[in-house]
Amino acid sequence: MKKNKSREEFSVNSKDLQTRFESTLNSFGLETAWIEKKTIKDGKSDRTHPSYKITLPNDLSIPEVLLEIYGEFGKDSLVIESEEKSAGGKSFLTLKENNLTRLTAEFNYGKNVKRERGDLAFIIRNIELDNIDDSLLVETADKFNVMFTPSEENLSYLPYIVENRKSYSVIIGDEISESNYKLDASYSLLRISNVIKALSVDFANASFFIIDENFDFYNSDKFKYFNTELEKRGINLYKLSDFILFDNKGSISENFNRLVKDLRKGELKILVLSKNDYLQLKPEISLYKKAGVRIINISEI
Repeated sequence: MKKNKSREEFSVNSKDLQTRFESTLNSFGLETAWIEKKTIKDGKSDRTHPSYKITLPNDLSIPEVLLEIYGEFGKDSLVIESEEKSAGGKSFLTLKENNLTRLTAEFNYGKNVKRERGDLAFIIRNIELDNIDDSLLVETADKFNVMFTPSEENLSYLPYIVENRKSYSVIIGDEISESNYKLDASYSLLRISNVIKALSVDFANASFFIIDENFDFYNSDKFKYFNTELEKRGINLYKLSDFILFDNKGSISENFNRLVKDLRKGELKILVLSKNDYLQLKPEISLYKKAGVRIINISEI
């Protein structure tokens, strides 16, 4: 009979190997029921090793999971072998060391398996479209909505925003300086009507028209007329508080993680945040996206 080799001869002990493998799988938000595990005895070495059968949802590719496994164990003294048994379907993975099988796994897709973690959408404020760094952000493949105050300059950037597959929203508040878009409680109804026409025509494809409740005009007797006239044009006016607002209170990462962990199946949460907060959260956003949380464009709602 062949003599069993000691655990010390392996670069990773069996317990750590399984923990790291399962942690890699769990990072994709897989349900426990989708991962089957058993112990198999190797007839040649008389050793046992864990064997997994993993069912993946169709929105998560087998190569994507295998790539993560390669990244996790690539620096260890392990030989990683994978084989696709059918095109775009069942695949097998084997981890070996010292010519001994340490772990095996079978991956396949399940017809009725879905990751349902809810959806997130982002509205980013304070983007300066004439700023090089901000324009590079707009040109990324990230899905988000650009919020800006109405102005002739921002109007000129609309083709650029659309070309980069982004949507936009208009924020109405006291930061508006140009007379054709500016609102004030002292204005006549005729002047307010002209502003409404300019807003509804120039920014006709806005995802949202949003008003800041701290704007004095919002609390004036002219606001009802403004809102009613927008409704006649098929435009729903939203309050800034209708969305989830991120501010400087507490840790932005902690607040975001708490919010996503509370995200229910089929739920959509729309966040309004500054470009700096968005950039700070990008690592967390990537992790949750990997785990099955969908990041959607406002236009998909």
